Amino acid sequence: MGTDLPILRRLKTSGRVNSYLVLTYLLLVLFGVGGLIVVVGYSLQWAIVEQAKRELSLRGMMLAQAAHEFREHRVRFTDSSFRSWLRTSAHDLSARIVVIDPSTGSAVSSDERPAADALPNPAVLTDAREGRIGVDIHWDQQFLERRLTAIVPFFGGGVQKVVLQGIVRVSVSMTPVQTEIRSTWVRLLGAGAAILMITIMVSLRLARWISTPLQALTLATEAVASGDLNQTVPSVGPEEVRRLAQSFNRMAERVKQLLDRQRAFTANAAHELRSPLTGLRLRLEVLQRHAQQEPHLIQTYLPQMDKEIAYLQRLVEHLLTLAGLDEGQTFPRIPIDLAPLCYEVAEAAELLAREASLLIKVEVPSHLPPVAANAEAMRMVVRNLLDNAIRNTPAGGVVTFQAQGDERTVTLAVADTGQGIAAEHLPRIFDRFYRVESGKTRSGRGAGLGLTLVKSLVETFGGQISVESQVGRGTRFTIALPLIVPEPQHSQSESHPGSSGGLLQLPLTAGGELLAHD
Repeated sequence: MGTDLPILRRLKTSGRVNSYLVLTYLLLVLFGVGGLIVVVGYSLQWAIVEQAKRELSLRGMMLAQAAHEFREHRVRFTDSSFRSWLRTSAHDLSARIVVIDPSTGSAVSSDERPAADALPNPAVLTDAREGRIGVDIHWDQQFLERRLTAIVPFFGGGVQKVVLQGIVRVSVSMTPVQTEIRSTWVRLLGAGAAILMITIMVSLRLARWISTPLQALTLATEAVASGDLNQTVPSVGPEEVRRLAQSFNRMAERVKQLLDRQRAFTANAAHELRSPLTGLRLRLEVLQRHAQQEPHLIQTYLPQMDKEIAYLQRLVEHLLTLAGLDEGQTFPRIPIDLAPLCYEVAEAAELLAREASLLIKVEVPSHLPPVAANAEAMRMVVRNLLDNAIRNTPAGGVVTFQAQGDERTVTLAVADTGQGIAAEHLPRIFDRFYRVESGKTRSGRGAGLGLTLVKSLVETFGGQISVESQVGRGTRFTIALPLIVPEPQHSQSESHPGSSGGLLQLPLTAGGELLAHD
């Protein structure tokens, strides 16, 4: 995590993603909130105007009702009592009221302004005779302003005949309505500005929350691409970004481990190859210089050189096999009875055991259930386990090789009576080039690849390997390989002609070859 702070400091100078995100959010909010403000503003403006029209119509109807009562009491529009009521009503309503007598075409106004402009045109008179109330907004030349006007007719007469008694024309200034509309727009724009400011702050925080880990991941990726594998990124931000950061950290750690293993593998392989090659070269130089004068050196050095060459051969064989397994190489699998193979390898190992003054006990039945494996690979597995046991068992010790089968697995076990392995070494016993140094190990050395190869091959065939060891008492390696799962048997009607309807059982050799029938 030591690289986090430099990365985060560099992030402060990089705001491109931040700017894009903030700009995107602002545009979305600007268009969204702006459109909403326009729609709501015009809706409220329309509602305010409609409310003013309804209120003025209602007032006009009340005035028309009062004027009708005056007419019912035989009060003329020109009488002083009617004019006094007209002026009082206009003052109370802050309006100009004009009452028109349709029979004479005269008009009475609530103020001193001439009422000629209030005389109805033929269209208004027609609407009034039909009882329709008219409301409109127009420019008034006398008041020099926009005014809201309502024209309300009122009727009289008997049941047989209804007569238009008059028309009340009431108008009010649009200034209060316009003031309310402006106030509404101001409030809406203020709310929009507040929303915009809040959106800017939230967008900045949200953009930083999203972009900061992405920028950290970008910088870390560039650093890894440049060869700096000591990179980790903080797991912050949205869940998807956190998962991405965690995946990157796991990937970087895995790549680092793989490269470390590759470097260690190369260094160890070079070391293991250099030592025997150096020994061979030194012996060859000695033989070239002194073989003629000292012929006994040939008898001394040739067996030693043969052992070094055998060691190099095993090492190269193990390296090539492990490299193939690392690249996904597979071995052809066939049904194998491992019993003959076990006897074959044990017989070859018995020669080495006699040279080391050891006893090999082979407890393997004559036949084992078949497993799906490769004969050559299994020879390598058994040979490596026996070689490892012989190499780590002192003279006079015993190496036990056991095999048995049950309903599910075939188990192979190799146990020795050597020094044993300390508990702290057991977790790494299958690592490449890992060796446990012991003063009581036999002179034959190993490269630390045998057990690694055994484990890889066993797992290739779907098996498992385990180890048990006690210091001073010995070590036991156990391999469990799964049996071949038999195919379901077909009925007699589904079998081929001449077959018994079941699986054809064929005797197998250790190499998977068929035994000839007598």
